[in-house]
Amino acid sequence: MRVFSYQKLSEPQKERLRKISGVEHAAFLKGDEPDDDPPLEFLNASICFGNPPAEWLHHSTQLRWIQLISVGFGEYLPLKELIHDKNLTITNLKGFFKVPVAESILCGILTLYRQLNHLVHLQSEKKWAGDDLRESLRTLKGNKVVLIGRGSINQQLIEYLAPFQCKLNIFGSDYNESDLDQALKQADILICAAPATPHTNNLLDQNRLALLPKEAIFLNFGRSNIVDTPNLIKMLETEQISGAV
Repeated sequence: MRVFSYQKLSEPQKERLRKISGVEHAAFLKGDEPDDDPPLEFLNASICFGNPPAEWLHHSTQLRWIQLISVGFGEYLPLKELIHDKNLTITNLKGFFKVPVAESILCGILTLYRQLNHLVHLQSEKKWAGDDLRESLRTLKGNKVVLIGRGSINQQLIEYLAPFQCKLNIFGSDYNESDLDQALKQADILICAAPATPHTNNLLDQNRLALLPKEAIFLNFGRSNIVDTPNLIKMLETEQISGAV
């Protein structure tokens, strides 16, 4: 089998790939190929490692398997029929990042609630805030948390939130708009870890974000197309929301 790596690899990694049983030839992205012009090595490969431009799939006749280096695969969704016709299998890294990302989400919550970013700033200035800062600190225990996405990241996060006895509202792809809107009105924390799909595009638009209470915080660890980012920035600047990660 012939393998093409769109992902840049170190020399030891390249050597390991070459030594895999059954690999007749391994080619690697040089870094200077234009994305609209697939190299010959890709066209001749039966396996691709990495996330090649979706347009390249139109030109390939030998490719049988793409192993993505991401969980997300939204750029390939419009090519479902082409992928089926070419008998092409695409696999992602589902579950691979669930622990580090879930830990980062929990860290983000506690950073905002315990104002760790502010404490670091005070530390750099060698200042002690004392009681003035303590009055603004918040605790996570018993908070109302809205989770958007039922994937492995949020499933892992649910385990991490369990000791804090949070009240969870979880919404997947089959969510009811009215139920989601009602949950947002009462949320202390909104967490999004959803993929980029036509159904999630602009899911958290200006109107929906405006439902959040002023004291709420928002953490987006999903795709950027889900959120109205310019409006979110405006909400932060005008203190319509307490914080965001």
